[in-house]
Amino acid sequence: MKKNVKIIEAEIIETIVHMKETLCLSFSTINTFTASVFHFFEMNDVILNKRKINKFKGEDETKVEFRSYSTEEISKLLSVCDKRGKVEVLLMASTGMRVGALPEIMLKHLKRVNIGNQGTYVYQITVYAKFPKYKYITFCTLECAKVIDEYFELRKRYGENINQDIKTGNWLPPEASLLILHNKVKIIKLLQIMKNFMQILSK
Repeated sequence: MKKNVKIIEAEIIETIVHMKETLCLSFSTINTFTASVFHFFEMNDVILNKRKINKFKGEDETKVEFRSYSTEEISKLLSVCDKRGKVEVLLMASTGMRVGALPEIMLKHLKRVNIGNQGTYVYQITVYAKFPKYKYITFCTLECAKVIDEYFELRKRYGENINQDIKTGNWLPPEASLLILHNKVKIIKLLQIMKNFMQILSK
């Protein structure tokens, strides 16, 4: 490249400022743009002052409010859900897990934990078990644990070969999925779940 590096840097900075102030693009969009530009020039052996250029991107500001579902919204979802849907809603609401974690959870990732001597219990759930870097353990609520068992009992009545261990209360076989579709097709179209939730909440 014959163009002076300083001129290239000035043009990149000018573009960033235009994207930020005129086009009002998000920090993420600008960040993606600069990453692509940096990669292009690196591949062409052009050394840019990245630190200087990055200063013009500004700071990553959250433009939306992140919040949990309200009790009323959860109740609204539960009122129109079938057993499987209730498991999905209560798992996410009580454990905080993301919808993307649901498809990978198997029965071996659920461990029944008894609370006191009143026969009450919850489930200890291992999330992202296949990914050591992101793996963590969480617990559901008493209500969620009850609904999970009701859902498993329903599947059992419809002929699925799952059973509850008499001693531990855990469900078997270990490799069976927590959530399934009819004909044992692996759940879940994730966007479909979220779309359903949003449609219910918008009614």
